[in-house]
Amino acid sequence: MRRKAPTHINSTVPGLVNEFPNHEPETAAACVIGNLHGGQLITVTSRPSVGKTNLAAHVVARVSALTPTPVSSAVFSLEEATDMFAMRILSAVFCGNLHQAATLLSQAPIVIDDTPGISELKLTDRCRDLAPLGLVVIDYLQLLQSGLEHGSPEDEINRVVPGLKKLAEDLDAPVIILFQLPRHVDERPDRRPELSDLNQALADASDMVILLTPGHDHHSTRIIAKS
Repeated sequence: MRRKAPTHINSTVPGLVNEFPNHEPETAAACVIGNLHGGQLITVTSRPSVGKTNLAAHVVARVSALTPTPVSSAVFSLEEATDMFAMRILSAVFCGNLHQAATLLSQAPIVIDDTPGISELKLTDRCRDLAPLGLVVIDYLQLLQSGLEHGSPEDEINRVVPGLKKLAEDLDAPVIILFQLPRHVDERPDRRPELSDLNQALADASDMVILLTPGHDHHSTRIIAKS
């Protein structure tokens, strides 16, 4: 049974910040962390099984465990149970000694909440209860509910995104949203996602977008920030 309480353990012109092949989570995480600032809304997007969640787990590991000055992170894992996401973070922390990695992770200021179907309002309340926070991760946006009468998936995203941007500003911490791209991206010869594939409200609100491209020949990460 999945836990339902927190468990410890574009209308503006974008500017290209970085692009690199073979988006190993460690490399991508280091680049993302180098561009993190308080109040940012950051979108990590791709088709399924390309590496969004692993990238997020590596970012959490780096800022909350693999640093002399860790910050508190709150992860809302709406697709995976707490122990599954924790294993991803453990893998990111692992450096040859499993016991040492597990001990390090057990001491890290990380909270994982895997409440299914959580609303944006409830998520915001929990973040404020946990404040001060240095990072919030939401995996993934389409599973977050507005708490209002259901409309289309597009309507739900339009309703929750402004609240998430405000949350980032109120916490003065980056909020990372994982977003699953539509199927039409797979129909392109290179399967390369573009900024225009995002929901418009999300693209407008995001301060930074990380686009993950699958495939052996076109495996890359692009990090785009608003100028």
